[in-house]
Amino acid sequence: APPQVRVTRQAIRITDKIYFEVNEAVLSPRSYEMLNAIATTMNTHPEVRRVRVEGHTDSRSSDEYNLGLSQERAEAVRNYLIDAGVAPERLVAEGKGEREPLDARETPDAWELNRRVEFIIEERE
Repeated sequence: APPQVRVTRQAIRITDKIYFEVNEAVLSPRSYEMLNAIATTMNTHPEVRRVRVEGHTDSRSSDEYNLGLSQERAEAVRNYLIDAGVAPERLVAEGKGEREPLDARETPDAWELNRRVEFIIEERE
């Protein structure tokens, strides 16, 4: 089976999403395995010095609400990774709200695609 987590030049890529409770910044237990794999990957790649945990939402609420929710979700992921052993200084949380959609259509499939967490490498050795 392919690895769940892969380090590229620009990002840490994952094969599944990070899931949250609806309209909340509470991580869903179904994401724990993926988050643990991300923590393990980061800890076996010390050359990756800092990762920006980006939270993204769909467009179905106000911009202000989505920015707040995405920031809280990014912070929840950051906190989980710290609790899993990643050094805090290696992680920065940033909420992007609905401002960087992967698919600009207003359809259920597009909303699902746009609700995501990305792991962007900001600094490497």
